Amino acid sequence: MPTSAVLLVLASAVLHACWNTLLHRSSDPPAAVLVSYLGSGLVLLPALVLDPPTGVLGWAVLSALAHAFYLNMLGSAYREGSLSVAYPIARGTAPLLIGLGGWVFLSETPSTATTVGLSCWAVWPTVSENDGPWCLPLRPGWPPSDTR
Repeated sequence: MPTSAVLLVLASAVLHACWNTLLHRSSDPPAAVLVSYLGSGLVLLPALVLDPPTGVLGWAVLSALAHAFYLNMLGSAYREGSLSVAYPIARGTAPLLIGLGGWVFLSETPSTATTVGLSCWAVWPTVSENDGPWCLPLRPGWPPSDTR
């Protein structure tokens, strides 16, 4: 993979983390999301006018509705909860939903590697919890000396 591609991915990850941190610190996360996406929409409006996606317009509307729902829930989660809880749940849910959605709605049969990956992705939060029944010793102080 070219170095430029790696650097772009790393820059994207940093910008994404910064955006989510700023969103969480906002006094009104849902309003911040709305303003951000309206701004993005205005920037992309010329492309929509010059080359409208008529062949996929239904999918684009469905995608916009799904994103609106997701962003509303994300804003609410950031307003009500901790970034360290809301962010991993929000980011970890998408790959599972995409994999399941492709299988259920588009009749795409997942490969063995995809099935194993999604299964690990779904199980990881359970086995990495400090107080979970299947906790892996990955955190400092584990296992606790006080077993009660």
